[in-house]
Amino acid sequence: EYGADKSITMQALTDWKDFKDADIKHYSGPALYETQFEITAAFLDSGETFSLDLGDVQIAATIHVNGQTAGTLWKPPFQIDISEYLQLGQNDLKIEVVNLWPNRLIGDAAFEDLDNFTPEAGWVPKTAMPDWYSENEPPTLGKRLTFTTADFYKETDPLLSSGLMGPVEVVAYKATK
Repeated sequence: EYGADKSITMQALTDWKDFKDADIKHYSGPALYETQFEITAAFLDSGETFSLDLGDVQIAATIHVNGQTAGTLWKPPFQIDISEYLQLGQNDLKIEVVNLWPNRLIGDAAFEDLDNFTPEAGWVPKTAMPDWYSENEPPTLGKRLTFTTADFYKETDPLLSSGLMGPVEVVAYKATK
């Protein structure tokens, strides 16, 4: 993962790019959302099917209900049948969301490149690969967390939406035959 080794509590689902904290707004990798919700006997015994609707997700999500993996979603609509995983009373919901790499690359573009490696258009570097790279050693990245052989992004590029924006709802529906 590229960025934040931290835990935060969110009062509302928020796009990571909108955080003031650079570790979050430029984060690339998985993030785990956790919550609990109650299911009543009347709701559970209604004979309906239950779907989890995640609303807006950027970019993919794996859903876990009561310790069981319900599935992974990577395109709209971000909805999945969770009927077989629900139980009476408290239910635990974990949603692991992963985003794309550009926000980390945009964040790193603001920091000095300690290797003086200069990629050029057409995938041909202007300079030799860094010694650490050629010798299979750990990188000397300084404040940067990434190294690429092509400059795709500048620090002024707009950040991509990332995370779980919701709204997240358990929806009951009658299955039609």
